Parts: sequence; C-alpha cells; structure tokens
Amino acid sequence: MAWAASSAQLLFLFLLVSTCFLPTLSQQTNNSSVAVHSPLPQFSFSFNFTNPSNYDQSTDILLEGDAKVNGKLIDLTCDSFEQSSDSCTGRMSYRHPVPLYDDTTLASFSTSFTFQILFNKSLASMPPGDGIAFFLTGFPSSMPPRSEGQNLGLVSNDAAPYGPQQFVAVEFDTFYQNFDIPDPKYYHIGIDINSVHSKNTTMLPSPLELEGNMTATVKFDNITQILVASLKVGSHPEPIVVTSQLPDLRTLLPREVAVGFSASTGAVAELHQILAWSFNSTLVPTIPRKGHDNKTTILIIIGGLVLLVVVVWLILSCWKWINRHRGIEKQGKQGPTRFKYQDLAAATDNFCEERKLGQGFFGVVYRGYLKKLGCDVAVKEILNKSNVVPGPNNDSHFYAELNAITSVKHKNLVKLVGWCRGSSCNFVEFMCWCWKNKTNNRLFLVYELVPKGNLHDNLHKEETLPWETRSIRRTEAYLDPQCKKPVGMVEFSRSSDVYSFGILLLEIACGEQGGMLIREKVWQLYINRSLLRAADDRLKGEFSISEMETVLILGLWCSYLDNNKRPSMEQVMAVLEHGKQLPDLNSLDTTSVSAQMETYIDPQAPTSAASSSYEQMHE
Repeated sequence: MAWAASSAQLLFLFLLVSTCFLPTLSQQTNNSSVAVHSPLPQFSFSFNFTNPSNYDQSTDILLEGDAKVNGKLIDLTCDSFEQSSDSCTGRMSYRHPVPLYDDTTLASFSTSFTFQILFNKSLASMPPGDGIAFFLTGFPSSMPPRSEGQNLGLVSNDAAPYGPQQFVAVEFDTFYQNFDIPDPKYYHIGIDINSVHSKNTTMLPSPLELEGNMTATVKFDNITQILVASLKVGSHPEPIVVTSQLPDLRTLLPREVAVGFSASTGAVAELHQILAWSFNSTLVPTIPRKGHDNKTTILIIIGGLVLLVVVVWLILSCWKWINRHRGIEKQGKQGPTRFKYQDLAAATDNFCEERKLGQGFFGVVYRGYLKKLGCDVAVKEILNKSNVVPGPNNDSHFYAELNAITSVKHKNLVKLVGWCRGSSCNFVEFMCWCWKNKTNNRLFLVYELVPKGNLHDNLHKEETLPWETRSIRRTEAYLDPQCKKPVGMVEFSRSSDVYSFGILLLEIACGEQGGMLIREKVWQLYINRSLLRAADDRLKGEFSISEMETVLILGLWCSYLDNNKRPSMEQVMAVLEHGKQLPDLNSLDTTSVSAQMETYIDPQAPTSAASSSYEQMHE
C-alpha cells in the first residue's frame, strides 16, 4: 500500500512537471516560421450546432449578412415571420482556409450537413423561396452585394463572379418560377459553377414534404472529377441524387478555398437553419493556420499526457486490485459464500431500522430475506469501533478466522452462511482505490436466522424462562476487564472468552444483568457461604441445587479477575459434561491452579453451608 501511494504521488508530480513545459512549447510553436505538415491523416472538422459547447463562433465559423446564432442552431436568413422576412441574405463559412490542391495533388473531399427549411403556413397562398446552397470559393470570401432572392447569396444581380469569387455550389432551390434565369420550373437540387443556373438538376418534392430535418451529402472524387450530391428527406425512403463531372477545379478555384453555406429570400419567405456540419478532405494543410495548429498541438500533448496517466493508473489499479482480492479469491474457493453488497441491501430494505434485531458493541444485526438462499437470514454488520474490520495488514488473519468459524459445526451454534465486504466489485472501486471509501470498509456476516427471538428477550421477558432452557450473551457487560484498554494496547486471548462465558453463566443462574456488579454480588454470597441466595427468585426453587451451585461456582471461577487463574475451556467442559469437581475459590489467592484442582467441592453434593443457606432462604 505504501508503494502504491508513493507511485501515485510520483505520477501526479510527473503530470505537474510535464504541464509546466506546455507554455514554453506553445511559445516555441508560435515563434516557428517553418511550414510543417499536420500529423493527422486528413483535414477535417465537425460541428454540432445543437450543442453550443461543440464549437466556438469566434474561432470556428464566420457569419455574414442576416445569419446569426439562434440558440442551438444557425439561422442563415431572417429568423421571424412576424417581421418582414423578404430580401434576406445570409452566409456561414469555415473561418480558416481549406486546402484544395498543391503542386502535385488535387484533394478529394466530402461534406455532410443537417438542415431544415421552415415555411410560413399563414401565407399558404404565397409560394416559398428561395433556397439554400453549399459552396466552395476563394479564401477569404465575402458575400456579394445585392445577392438576395434567386441569387441565393452566391452572385450579385449586376455582375458575374470573377477571380477568387468564382465558385462551385450545390443548391437546394425552393422557388419554381425564376424568370430571369433559365432554371427548371420546379423545386430542384442542382450543381452550380459560377452561376445559379444549375448545370445538372434533380427534382425535389413539394415544400410540405421538405418539412423537418434533412441531411445532405456532397462528395468529390479527384480521379473521376465527379461531384455527387444527395439529399435524404424523411418522407422519401431513398435519397435524392444529382451528379456532374466537373472541369479541373485547379482552373476554377485557388489552392485554398472557403467552404460554407448561403441562403436568401426575395419577395417570398422561408427560414433556412443549419443544425450540424462535418467536412473531410484528403489533402492536409502544409502551412500552419495561425492560432489553430498551436492549439491543436497543445491539445495533442495534453491528450498524450492524460493517456499516459490513465495507462499507468490502470497498471497500478490492476496491481492493487489483485493484491487486495488475492485473499478473497483464495478463501472463496474453500470458505463461506461471499455475497454482493446489493444483495444484502435488498434483503434488509437497505438496512432500515424496522429490520434491526439488535445492536451491541461489535455490531448491528438485521433481519432479511436473501433471494439467493430462498430463506430468512440474520445480517450482522461489524462496527469499525470493534477493531475487527480487516485492513491491508490483517486480511489473511480475517480470512483464516472466517474459514475457522465456518468449519465449526455444533447444534448450539448459529450457522455462518456467508459474508460481504464493502460494496460489490465495480469499476469505480477498481479505479478509486487510493481514496478511502467507507462503504468498502464495511463488513457483514450472514447467519441463519433463529426465528424465536434472542436470548436476552427470552430471559428477561415477563414470562419466566424455565431453568432447563436458559444460554444468553450480550456485549459490553461480558467484556474482559483486561480488554478495556486504549485501542492498540489490547491483546485478546482465550482467557477473555472464558471470562465472558463466566459472566454468561452467572446471569443465567441469577436472572440479572450487570456484568461485574452481578459477579461481585455472587462472590460475596460465596464468601459468606450463602451462594444459593444468588439464584433467580422467579424460579421459586424449581431447579436442581447441585446444578445451580455448579453453575454459580463455575461462573465465578471463569470470571476471576486474574486471567492466569481462570480455567481453560477444556476444564470448563470437563465440569459441565463429565461432572468433574470444582476448586475451592478461596484458595486461588494462595495456590496455583494445579494445586487448587486437588481440593474439590463435589457438584453432586452441595456444601452444608450452601444447602442450609438455601433452606433458610425458603423457610
């Protein structure tokens, strides 16, 4: 764990130092005047305008005329039918030059965009118009003046395009009565070269069928010189396609071009909106775009560092995971079942108060129904203050004890059926191993449920529990005084369990709670030779005198304050099961345990003092 923590610190230090070099690297890149090729395999960009965080208007797109950002999309023409929306013209283009060809290569390119055209249904008697177009033209580009209406924002009314203003475009014409140009008298998709008179066209459906999102794709092949444009309309199962073989684009357009969209309205109205746009070209820029390549370089460096951190972190996580769960997997093959945290939470209604059966120093017990077993169970959560929750240094001891508990089978012991440590094994726990998670430190033991309640309730309920059926256990009152020390100074031993068993015997016989107090009371009665006065009055003498005396004396012997003078459990069982004699407890202060065993009190024949005391008590 210490090694893992040190490695994590070194990892973060490496990231911090590496990040410090980024400003220097950025400055060197800005000062560099050498033309470099981009490491990317092709030139591309992609924008989703429905997500404002996906693009930066100031660095990514250029808006002209009536075009503007409208929430989660781009309006190319006037955005309200309430106002006059005729004679609107707008353009949106990519802010940076796009390489079209170099000394040896002409680029192939493709673009895809999602758009919609909204019609004013309140003016049903009026036709819609005029349309939207995707274009390539010289960089930098600006929208020609007086290019509204049928000119689609591509050309002016009084001048033909020339020089860098020449263009290639794909138009989506929604006005079917253009009298000034020899266009088809129907809605159409067409390919334009330096003119809004389309070279090739394909009919579009009526405006009502064009409502909703549409996706267009434009592809150009540098070998065949063929441009293919297609439009996917929701009401048509197949795309609408138009093709045209273009002249050599190197004779029409400069090396670097502007790409974008333009739209316009004239005497009639409609609204043109762009929702998403992507562009790809096989030719990469040879000259870095100022402020753009530098940003890309920095992002690549940061991305590489982040990737390195993730890889190293995954390696550390795998190492930590294997080390932490090696014991779990090893014991899982032989030991009790390991349940998932979610299973226990579901079985106990998320450990609600209504399910609580009891609580002591070491833990809280809940009643639950475990679907995997198909039966009721008792789920005990071990509390952290009990100092028995396994940690990184005592996992193996915990698993050894767990297997030992499972292997013990006795009719008077509640069966341990499984356990759970923390939450289930998940990716969050896998990746966040260096942050302490209290949930993952929680420990649960799952026992079979004893349906008739706990011993405490049965012993102290209004109806007296008969002598023949009395075996109780609580927590604090049964704790060995030798163990009541600051955390870390306690050394548990078998004699501590013997002490707890002794207090248990005394409470069974006396029917009282109190731990040390009940022990002192019985001890005084033993010294005064009035031991049987300690018997539970509610029994009304309905018990075996020899058995009662044996239980009381054995309880005092087991709970002796000097843990070196307590009996072993073998000696205790010899008395309870085989009738072995008990020592004279008054001699424990002056003689060794072995010497004490030479002086016995016959448990089958109570002392005359004890017998007389009992007779006097009930006269």
